[in-house]
Amino acid sequence: MTLKSLDDLLVFLETHGAHAWYRGHSDDKKYTLTPGILRPDQKRHDHELLHNFMTRSSAFLGTPRSDDYSAWVSLAQHHGLPTRALDWSESFLTALFFAVHHADAPFGAQNAIADASVWLLDPVRLNSAFTPGTNGVFCETELPVSEAHEKAILGSHARVTSPPRGVLAYRPRYQNPRMAAQKAAFTWHMDESALEAHRSAHEFLCKVVIPGTMKAALLKHVTAMGVSESTLFPDLEGVARELKRRIPQVR
Repeated sequence: MTLKSLDDLLVFLETHGAHAWYRGHSDDKKYTLTPGILRPDQKRHDHELLHNFMTRSSAFLGTPRSDDYSAWVSLAQHHGLPTRALDWSESFLTALFFAVHHADAPFGAQNAIADASVWLLDPVRLNSAFTPGTNGVFCETELPVSEAHEKAILGSHARVTSPPRGVLAYRPRYQNPRMAAQKAAFTWHMDESALEAHRSAHEFLCKVVIPGTMKAALLKHVTAMGVSESTLFPDLEGVARELKRRIPQVR
């Protein structure tokens, strides 16, 4: 649906939002449901990236065990390494903030005027579509997920002989305060096509389009409800981001 009023949004969420996961895009035309490593400008070998990240980071305090591959994937994703994981949130307000947070950018900035969107995903139906016989959301430590992560990091050296195919929806262990604050959830993509292009996408996906003209008002509403950079990124970087947005430049 295309949003016309806040009432429309509340009705839509009441109808479609139960048990959904959410993802916000600041430019509906520009972004697809494709994880970082599979995007045209980021295509690389995940084994090379993840394995090198793991070997070069192991000396730092607080890193996971060497055989905890799923924890390493979450850590890499958190620090900006392109992976096959796509970020979702179990909080609609979190996704809405990411969709509209450029609304007060300088006039003319593309993300400030473009239509935004919030995707709604039914993770149970997604897993049923890609892994027949599944009835629920995977945990990060369950075999289909941990084997997919092991294969991504170790490549041909993995013990996994037949890793899962398609897409998996799973809940990660929260490795840091940001993941907890954002109520993080992930889909893991073995398939290179955008998720919304899948032939069964209508069974587990729907979308709210937010006109660019409504973004500034929605940003005010969502921050008034307590969702902002400093709550979603509970660290010094989050505080700095929020201050940069809220305190205007001197003209």
